[in-house]
Amino acid sequence: FFFFKQKTAYEIASGDWSSDVCSSDLFPSHDIRVWRLYSSRLKNTFLKIGMLGVQTGITHLSVFAERSIGFRYLSPGYVGAMNYAKSVTELPRVLLLSSILTTTYAKQIKLKSEDENEYLGYTLRMNDLLSTLALIGQSFSIVFAPFILIIIYQRGAFTSDDIKVTLDIYQILTLGFVPGLMFGFLSRIMLIEAQNKAMLRFILLKTVTELFLMYVLVFQFSQGIPIAITIGKFVIVGLMIFYFRTRLPGIINVRRFVVSALLLFASCLLLIMLNRLLIDSFLALLKWQLFALFTPLIILFLYISLKLLIRMHPDLMLVMPKFNFIRRIVKQ
Repeated sequence: FFFFKQKTAYEIASGDWSSDVCSSDLFPSHDIRVWRLYSSRLKNTFLKIGMLGVQTGITHLSVFAERSIGFRYLSPGYVGAMNYAKSVTELPRVLLLSSILTTTYAKQIKLKSEDENEYLGYTLRMNDLLSTLALIGQSFSIVFAPFILIIIYQRGAFTSDDIKVTLDIYQILTLGFVPGLMFGFLSRIMLIEAQNKAMLRFILLKTVTELFLMYVLVFQFSQGIPIAITIGKFVIVGLMIFYFRTRLPGIINVRRFVVSALLLFASCLLLIMLNRLLIDSFLALLKWQLFALFTPLIILFLYISLKLLIRMHPDLMLVMPKFNFIRRIVKQ
């Protein structure tokens, strides 16, 4: 903390990078025979790191191009509303990616090296579990979208019209919550299966699709950019599911996922139209009135979701032992 204020952000970043490089350079042996023995493993490791670096670079370039199109063809207020909407939309996905998906990824790697059948069975169970969590998360985000945005953003210079614009963007982006989460899960499987080149092609195709649709739709619809982002997520997940079905059959339950996602998509479209009709009524309420209206609904939604989760995934107690405490509360 003492030296932090003495350095710029670039110096801190470069120091972080050099520290990691120096640490990785401390190889356990200086014997040339050991280096030869591990040379192929090191080559594969650096190849994977390089592929991941390229994929990350393409993703950042896509975001940069998206912002550039927004600033050039849309109003600054709309771009700000889109940034707000994306921040709220990404939060639950990031929480799931950094918690459950990180844990399952480590377990998958371990099982892959020990028993292929155990690995496939575990991956299939986790796919079903994440699909259910994604469906619940997307439903919650759409049903309570007006409440979430009004509570978070209705303050200061953020007017009712700004809330309406942000709500439209938020709901369109939320339609891509399920494919966005499943992309995180499926991309980890591709890394485990060493399908790095195929993954790179998918990301390139997704980026090209998004940018093309952005440039075309931004002149046709006021919501062209969020529509393009959502379509891009569906495109890449659809391609990955087709890839797994032909190359790695049985690793995911394709039919169940597709049917559930389509039913949820149709339901969410109806909820979006309902939210647009009711948003003026919600904006007219005071904050305490909103809490009084939505708190019982949120409690009821969480209760039903937990019951559904426990019924569909009874083995969840083995994955998350602490979930037994929540189960006892639900039963009571």
